[in-house]
Order: sequence, then C-alpha cells, then structure tokens
Amino acid sequence: MLAATLSIPSDVVRTGLSGRLAHRTSQMLGQNDGQSTAPISHTAIVSARQYASTHPWTSFQATDINRAPPSAWVLFGEAKWKCEHLAGAPLKPAVARELYRVTLVRGASAATAIEGNTLTEEQAIGVLDGPYAAPPSRQYQEQEVRNALEALQGLSGQIARGERIKLAAQLIKDFNHQVLEDLPLDDHVEPGIIRNDSVGVGAATAAPPQRTASTFSTVWSDGSTARRSRTTTPSCASQL
Repeated sequence: MLAATLSIPSDVVRTGLSGRLAHRTSQMLGQNDGQSTAPISHTAIVSARQYASTHPWTSFQATDINRAPPSAWVLFGEAKWKCEHLAGAPLKPAVARELYRVTLVRGASAATAIEGNTLTEEQAIGVLDGPYAAPPSRQYQEQEVRNALEALQGLSGQIARGERIKLAAQLIKDFNHQVLEDLPLDDHVEPGIIRNDSVGVGAATAAPPQRTASTFSTVWSDGSTARRSRTTTPSCASQL
C-alpha cells in the first residue's frame, strides 16, 4: 500500500525503509490533519531513512517516559514541588507585576533574537506598552516581538485561569501561526502548517519534512499518546 501511495517500486520500500518508519510515513501521508501533501520522491524517502539511522534518538513516543526509573520520578517530583513552592511565594502586587513584566519582555526578546531580531529589551518594552514604533525597515521586527508577546500573554492567561493545556500537534501549530502572523514570509512558508521542504542553519540540516510530519502524527497527533502516558505512569507522577 505504501508503494502504491508513493508510486515507487515495492522493493524500494521494502529495502529502503524500516517497517516502523514505513508505517509512520504511511500514517503521515494518509492522515495529515487535512493538509495537502505533495508526492514524496524516492530521494526524500531515502533521506528520511538515512536521518532515522543517523539520529536514532528521534524515534520516540510520549509513553517512552514510562520506562524512567523510580529515581527519575523522585527528581521530577522534587522539581515540581520547588516550582509550586516558588509559585506560591507571597509577593507584593507591584513586585509580582514587575517580575511578570520582566519575564514576559525578556522571554519575547530572547525568542525573537534567536531568529535575528535586533530590537533591544527597552524597545520590546515599548512594543508592550505601545509608544515604540519601528521605522519601516524594521517594522517586521516589531511585529515579531508583538506576536511573541501576545502568544506568551495568552499562555499566561490560560495558566492563571487554571486551564489545563494539552501538549498536542494542533497547539504547536497554533503557536506557530500566531508568531508568524502578519510577517513577510517566503513563498513556501505557511503559518501553522508543517513544512514540506528541507531547511537548516549553516551546515546543520534539520530533519526531512516527512520525518517531522510523521513525528507530529505519532507523538502529538491529538494529545492521546500523551494522555496514555499520564494514565500509565507510576502514581507518584500522576500529577506531573
């Protein structure tokens, strides 16, 4: 069936892909959240297989955490307790607001700086408060920071309201759409959609696009895998 879907000889599929990767690729092609997918070439399939062999640690599922030893769960519990301890520390309202503001601005500045944004923290504060307006040549950088701030504020609001945030493929896609909104993008970039082309930074090449899509499909398709992980983990970690 995979060979028919890809329009390549069955012996290529049999010898060029492991059974597990073939199954994941087939899943990605047949169930891709409604996304249109261009035909995948033999070269792309071989590239995915080679990437799987050189990066074996990328073959994982959310339920793999169930194999963590008891000592790891003890450390997870200690980390969770410390987070709750710090979160519950009494602060004067003015101090709490300032800490939130600093964290928000620095988080947005750091996230966008990774992509080459050169706005300073002071300018990011201006974007948050409203008075800063970038010159035309840097308006896209202002929009980048604004998008990151809005995404972080939205997430903070959900947490403050006690909403349970499910780590799933759609959540990641929604964040991607939000941070890329109203930005000048290359023709092949579509916010909120898993890429269909190869990318990299310098000499480092990212995972082939079909590998990325299949990982989303297998691990974070709708959060069901993650939910199984929570229900099958030791009781001491049921609240993590």
